[in-house]
Amino acid sequence: MEDPPHRPSQQSGGSIKVADLGADNPCELGKWIHGEATRTIPVAELAALKAAHAKFHRAAADIVRKVDAGAAVDQNAALGFQSEFGAASLAVVNHLKALAAKIG
Repeated sequence: MEDPPHRPSQQSGGSIKVADLGADNPCELGKWIHGEATRTIPVAELAALKAAHAKFHRAAADIVRKVDAGAAVDQNAALGFQSEFGAASLAVVNHLKALAAKIG
């Protein structure tokens, strides 16, 4: 099995658009999850990874939405391991590691 890509898609103009960031299928990992992985990953494991990946994107979009609205956002609180974003990021990594160990 080929390793899933981990590079984020480049945003045009260097800006982050909340709607784009909130979608879980335009990034390289999302393309893999919604494409090749549907043919190679067991359904239960894929569903768990897909849910974790979507939650990661929602958490990232929420941060950008707050910043765009002018809210003061503490980086550690928003991005740290105790944050929703940090927990979602770790969940995606853990699902990928479990898949790699199971599938090889």
